[in-house]
Order: sequence, then C-alpha cells, then structure tokens
Amino acid sequence: MNKKEKQVELVEETPEETQTPQPFVNEEISEDTEKEKKELPELEAMRTTFSKMYRKFRTISYISTAVVIIVIIVSYLWLFPINQWAGLVPIILILIASLVYSRFTRNKLTENVRKYMADYNSYVSNFALSETEVTNYVFDFAASMEKEVFTDARLLKDIINTNSRNLVTYDLGRWHVEIADYVAYRRDGKQAKAVFLGKLVAGTTTEAIDGRVVIYIKPREESYQGSSGPDDVEDLELLVDTAEYKLYASNKELKKAVSTKALNALLKVRPDKELADVSVSLYQNKFAVALTYSDALMVVPYKEEVPVHAIKKYQEHLTNLNKFIALL
Repeated sequence: MNKKEKQVELVEETPEETQTPQPFVNEEISEDTEKEKKELPELEAMRTTFSKMYRKFRTISYISTAVVIIVIIVSYLWLFPINQWAGLVPIILILIASLVYSRFTRNKLTENVRKYMADYNSYVSNFALSETEVTNYVFDFAASMEKEVFTDARLLKDIINTNSRNLVTYDLGRWHVEIADYVAYRRDGKQAKAVFLGKLVAGTTTEAIDGRVVIYIKPREESYQGSSGPDDVEDLELLVDTAEYKLYASNKELKKAVSTKALNALLKVRPDKELADVSVSLYQNKFAVALTYSDALMVVPYKEEVPVHAIKKYQEHLTNLNKFIALL
C-alpha cells in the first residue's frame, strides 16, 4: 500500500450529542481467543502505556486533594483560633496552588488522551487497509465529514445533525474514497437520538448515473434486533429481496450500474457480532456506505484489552468493500 503520511492534528470534540449511546443496545460483542489476544502487540502496548499514565494522574490527583483537605483542616483547627490571618493565608495559598496545578494536570491529561486516541485510530486504519492497494493515503484524527455526505445519500430520513472524526482518505481505481467514524441523529421529542453509529465510507468519481441505487445487507437477527435499514426509499423500486439483501433502484435498467461481480464482492461484507448491517447508496457520481459497528470497534479501549477480533473483522470487511468499490 502506497501511503502519503500526514501529521495528526487534534481538536476538541464539541457536540455533547456524541455521547448518545449506540442504538443497538442488545449487541453481543465477541471475546478474543487466547491466540488473538497475542496479536497486534503494538496496540496493546499503546493501551497499557496510556492506562498506566492515566492511573498515575488519578493517583496524583487524589493525593493533591487530600493535601488540600489536610491543610484546610489544620489551618482551621490549629492556626485559626490563634490568629485569623495565620489560618486564612495557608488556606488561600493552598487553594490557589491547587487550582493552578489542577488546570495544568487537566490540560496535560487531555493532551495525552488525544494523542493516544489519534495513535490508536491511526494504527487501526493502517491495519484495516493493509490488504488493499491504495494511493494518496492520509489519516487525520481531527478532520471530519460534512453532514451532506450522509444526507445526500438519502439512506435515512430527517437527519438533523451529524458528527465524525478519524478521517481517512485515499484513491482506489477511479474513486476518491473517504472513511470516518460517523454518527447521525434524528429528533426524538426534544432530544437528538443516534440512528446511525459506525463507519461511513464515501466515494466520488467523474462519471455520474441518472437516478439512485440502494443496497441493504440485512443483519444477523440473533445478534441485532430492530435494524430495519434505509427508510428513504419511497421513490425507488424494490427489485430484489432475499434473505441476505435488498436492492432498490430508480428503475430496472439502473440495476445494471452494479455488476454481478461487484455485487458478489459487496455481499462478502457479511454482518456478524461486530457489524450490524450495511447500507449502500449509489447516486450521481458518488457512493456512500454506512457500516453499523458495535462498541468493540468504535470505542478506544482503556481498561479493557484491545479488541483484536473486532479490528481483524473490520480489516476483512474493508478489504471486501474495497474490492466492490474497485469494480464499480
């Protein structure tokens, strides 16, 4: 894989909505085998180093809090009765010192969290693409996809907001491809509810089609309940409906936009315990693929061991998806 490296730039996550939990609450996350636990040692080393650092920061924070409390108690009980100022001065000084130190440690911890998340996700992205020949590869933890990338694909109706990070871009055949961790929200009363959380893969080329094709690879019902797939398809014809997938298109002729080889490659992206379902939209000179993943892949581990099985599954899914893209 020919890769053009880019320095990772880190930014704050702004919308609080990103804390909305994964909508598939009954997900069954696979456990790694003993053999898998020994794979990807670099990631486990990253996690272990960060975990030790985090515990150290927490311990120092507890100690500094205890020191502040002790100084306040001592000053109040022993010095204050002797002289007001003798009691107040140590309390004021320790509170100022505590505030300054707290800001310093908080900023330092935030910096370390960002770096760990960026390094971890960069490694996962590189590993996931290691079996695909791509060019002009770039990873940027802080970069994101626009809301229109999702809404223009018309997979789900009434999307009011989106958020994303971990943007990967590369060229594959005639397509310029982007991948990001992505969440899309729909209004639920006065709140915003996550209706998609996973990896969004989008591509652009020069040639365009007249109309739209939507393919939905159905979930394993024993692992994920309640997944209904794309709902913005009223203007399309349902041309294929099997136990494995559905195919909608603006007309029957447009079904030819996806060759049999391309469709077979796509159907190798099989839902499992990590991947709930797959939705594909081909429109104009673009495509968008929404892969709904479990928390095992989407959450950077801190206390838990690195989810090797989920990462290897993602590599398998993305390798097959890239074969599909190359055949479009």
